[in-house]
Amino acid sequence: DMTIKIWNAFTFECIATIECNSTVLSLNQLQNGSLISGSNDALIQIWNAQSVKQIATLKGHTNSVVDIRVFDTSYIISASSDSTIKIWDATSYDLIKTLVGHTDNVTNLKAVCDEKLVSGSNDSTIIIWNLITYKTIKVLRGHTGSISCIKELPEKNLATCAYDSTIK
Repeated sequence: DMTIKIWNAFTFECIATIECNSTVLSLNQLQNGSLISGSNDALIQIWNAQSVKQIATLKGHTNSVVDIRVFDTSYIISASSDSTIKIWDATSYDLIKTLVGHTDNVTNLKAVCDEKLVSGSNDSTIIIWNLITYKTIKVLRGHTGSISCIKELPEKNLATCAYDSTIK
């Protein structure tokens, strides 16, 4: 319905509605309380959760923004159907770097220990990135379907699941 709803978790009442120009596909929150939305119009929007006013619009992707993460309170990381990952400054909202490595839609992101980012894609791969150098550390292959979930486990392990009905 192209809205973001803010709900009171105790009364279960909708306390605010943010009207968006496109379908929102991802949502996260900065440490200052601002909301970050990613939409199918390729835009990332920053919203004041109290006043429900738009603070900024981040442009750079060419297709839907399907996942948004916040890393180290300083960075906004976005995954897109344009096969890229973008890293943005969480204060100035400037684009810092575009990560290219997947050959199909990037479906999900997970920031993990030791300044690493893990991305999954419809190309059936998982890429582990160094968030300091912005270089690929390793490409993991083994799934035969789109990556649907990445979970960090204890002892620096990862679990991934995909539309091939497997968990690895």
